[in-house]
This record gives sequence, C-alpha cells and structure tokens, in this order.
Amino acid sequence: MADAHAARSKLWTLDFIKVGMARFFSATTLQVLQTIFPIFLDSRGFSATAIGTVATLFTTCSMIMRFGAGRMVDSGSRRKVGMLGAAFVGVGLIACLLVVLFEPHFMSSVTLPGGSVLTVGMIVIILGRMMHGLGNSTVNITYTTMFADVLPRDRFVEGIGYSGLFNSVAQAIGPAIGIALIALSPTLTFSACLAPIVMCFFIVSSLRYESDPDYIKRAKTEDEAIGEEEYKGIWKYFEKRSLPAAVIMFIMAVCSASVSNFLALYTASIGLAGVSVYFTFKAAFMILTRVTSSRFSERLGIYKTIMLGIIITAVGYSIIPAAKSPAMLYFCAVFDGLGCGLAYPMLSVLTLNGVSRKRRGTANSTYLIMWDVGVGVGAMIWGALIDATGGYTPIFTLSGALLVADFIISVWLSKKYPARM
Repeated sequence: MADAHAARSKLWTLDFIKVGMARFFSATTLQVLQTIFPIFLDSRGFSATAIGTVATLFTTCSMIMRFGAGRMVDSGSRRKVGMLGAAFVGVGLIACLLVVLFEPHFMSSVTLPGGSVLTVGMIVIILGRMMHGLGNSTVNITYTTMFADVLPRDRFVEGIGYSGLFNSVAQAIGPAIGIALIALSPTLTFSACLAPIVMCFFIVSSLRYESDPDYIKRAKTEDEAIGEEEYKGIWKYFEKRSLPAAVIMFIMAVCSASVSNFLALYTASIGLAGVSVYFTFKAAFMILTRVTSSRFSERLGIYKTIMLGIIITAVGYSIIPAAKSPAMLYFCAVFDGLGCGLAYPMLSVLTLNGVSRKRRGTANSTYLIMWDVGVGVGAMIWGALIDATGGYTPIFTLSGALLVADFIISVWLSKKYPARM
C-alpha cells in the first residue's frame, strides 16, 4: 500500500498552482464586479430597468463567447486565449475607471433610436460591462481546460475536486470585498480590481506546458487511445460526450436559480434575517466537500457521487420553507453546500469523460452553456410561478422535487452512458 501511494504522480505541480492562482484572481475580480455593479449603476443614475438591461447584456455577451471560446481553446494556444480573456476583463475595468476619474469629459448626451438619452459615460460603462461578459466566458472555459491539461491521469478526479477550490474561495470572499470597496469609492473599487486581473494576465503568460515534450507525448498517447472523430455542423460547437453531464447540470441550474434569485426576497417577506450568511455557509461547506469528493468517487463511482450530491441538495431546498429562524436557514445552507460540493466536481469530470485533449475546450463550453441556459430558464419559471401563486414557498418545494427527477435521469444516464474515467 505504501509503495502504491508513493508511486502516485505529483498533483500540486507548479503549472497546477499557476492555473489555480490565475483562476482565483480572475474569479475574485468577477465576483466583486457582479456584486458591486448594480450598486455602481444606481449611483450613476441608471433606472432599475436599465440596470437589468445591463445585466442581460453581460449575460448575452458571456453566452455568445461560450461558443467561440471553446473552439478557440481547442484550435489555438490555451495560453494566448487565457491572456485574451484577462485582457477583456482588464479593458472593461479601465473603461469604467476612466469614466469615474474623468467624468466631466463623458457628460455629453447621445439620443438612441428609441428616444432614450444616455451620456457618453453611460455608454462607455455599458460597453465595459459587456467586455466583462466576454472575459468571463473566456477565462472560465480556458482555465478549466488548462486544469484538465496539467493534471496527471492517475489523480485526475482528485485534481478536479481541488481545482474547484480556487473558484469556491473566490465566491466566498468576492462579494464581501466588493461591498467593502464600493462603500469607500468606485475609483478604489475598479483600481483594486485591476491589480488581480493584471496578475492573472502575467501568470497565464508564464505557462509554457503546451510546448513541453513530455506533455505533447502524453497528450498524443491519450488522444490516440480515445480515437479521432469527425465533427460536422452544430457538433463543431458542442461535444456529444459531454451531454450527459450537461443535461444533469442544466436541471441543477434551473433549481439553483430559485435560491440564487429569490431566497433573499423570500426571507425578507417573512422577516427572516441572515440570508447573506446562508451563502457564506454554502460556500464553506462546498469547499470542505470538494476536498473529499474524490474519496467518495473512489468508493461510489462518479455517477453515484453525483446522485448523492443531487439528493442532499434536494433535501436542502425542500426544507427551506420550514426555516423560520436563522439557525434553520443555515442548516439548509449546509445541505446545499454539501450536495453541490459533491456533485459539481464530478460533473466536471464527467464532462471530460472520453474527450480528447483537442475537444476539451468545446466540452467545457457545452457544459457551461447548459449552466447559463438553466439559470436563465429557471429564473423565468420561478418568477412566473411566484406571480401566479402569490408566494415563494412553492418554488423551493418544486426545486427539491425537480432534483429528485434529476436523480432519476442520472440513474438512466449512468446505465446508458457509463463513465470510463
């Protein structure tokens, strides 16, 4: 046993740490921006409708770039595409910072075709946020693919679990940092965000593993074992082998939208405080579970670990309507964090199940597109249901029930498309 353990490949290589730090810096910056941008826009005179429109433009740009980024990562240099993603975010930050620093020079008005009047500063801010959307998709797909590249085959599942820690920590600390910074000044906020994204750019620029002879040899061997397949039409932009993970994730994303979009409104409607701590608890337990998710997969297998995560998450959502105190709400967050912490890493592994190195970017793109669509569809469904029923309770109960259906679908997919990793 000791000899087998000693023979295991090194996981925390310099390349793995570099990709992780790039992921952490970019994710923290994007989390800060997601938190502060509605506040920033409100302070610049944007209406609630305009703030929502800017959010939609961000999401639209992110979605469009999902299609292109996957192909770019697969057909070109991962390093250059990763640098491009960081540059997109950086340019958007600089645009917003220039408006804040030199506001008098951006006060001239522009009348849009529909009759709306915007200042040049408002237009620059909107364009900057759209650049953030392009960068968001590019860095997500590229760095996720880079993680898969640098992980040793014999520790791939374990490594995917650890790779998610960088993003989970960013999700845990980013919103708090953003709120603290925007309370001081927008200038300080955008300046502070520039520092980590610049660090991200230079860290990625230092990655040279793609030209390493050992990596090239290993990648060629793995691709030959999988075999080449010709992709035509729409399948140039989607990876067939990733569809099982994408379908499971789509349903989880639909359910997740009930909590991410409406939990704060629900708790406010019943006078329950502490909703911000809910997400802190969730992030903490996601981090805790990610570290051990590979151990579950070794015992249960990839699909059964995903199924366990889905059921635990379903329990958390289903008991939210029974939460009448902060302690009970945090109890629900524990289930949410544990379930997602088990399911998400294994879904990332399943996404790359049987996928060649040349299609990893497209595979990750397929998976993340389904997440985006699921969150968008879920927000619309749950919002309409709230308006129809006049209450929030049904959406959490139905989210739990839908996750049970997702569990059943996962059972079927595990038999139809078994994992080969």
